[in-house]
Amino acid sequence: MGFIMEYIMDGKKECTICGFKKTFSEFYLLMGGKFGRSPYCKECHSAKNVKWNREHPQVIRNGRQKYRRKHKLALNEKSRKYVKNLGVSYVKRMILAKYGIHPEDISQQMIDREREVIKLNRALKEKLYGNAKNTERTRA
Repeated sequence: MGFIMEYIMDGKKECTICGFKKTFSEFYLLMGGKFGRSPYCKECHSAKNVKWNREHPQVIRNGRQKYRRKHKLALNEKSRKYVKNLGVSYVKRMILAKYGIHPEDISQQMIDREREVIKLNRALKEKLYGNAKNTERTRA
């Protein structure tokens, strides 16, 4: 039986890093790879990425900074919407800052109550100060 037929019949491929024969599903898709799969398994691929990330933190940092600069307006708008809509992690940060409760110890009930408190505070500020962005009180 030919080499290629043996692989197809067996349904397995050998990882070039660990050397184990694994099913095709354990390899990422890669158009240029043998049988349309990566030469190394997902597990080795992940380990290789973790190692590279640890060895090149500045490259990663620069890439993130470049992305943030390029998409600054969209990211700011997304953040504003998240805060406005009182996203879970935002509310958890508010609870942590206000009460010192660790985020893992915060229940859904606490989140819901804090959302209501924030909404009431926002409504009160709106009523007192109107739509002005600067909510500092002026002396009478």
